[in-house]
Amino acid sequence: MKKILITGASGFLGSYLMKHLQKNFYTIGTYCTRKQDGLELVYFTDQSISLQFLNKIVPDIVIHTVALTNVDDCQKNIQKCYDINTLS
Repeated sequence: MKKILITGASGFLGSYLMKHLQKNFYTIGTYCTRKQDGLELVYFTDQSISLQFLNKIVPDIVIHTVALTNVDDCQKNIQKCYDINTLS
């Protein structure tokens, strides 16, 4: 069975994908700020933590949905927005 990693699984898109894909696949979901049961805390803006996590779970497929989507937050925190939406 394929192992699917869904990053940002506590967000709008990620939670939808988790709900539907876990019916037919082994799924692992992550969160950063919105804790949810069954999801793993991972900070994808930290490359060493990201690589360590990926090497631990060795997914077959990665669906990367991590994003800062609140426009007001993005305008107030330009560097944070850039780091999350571009570098993670």
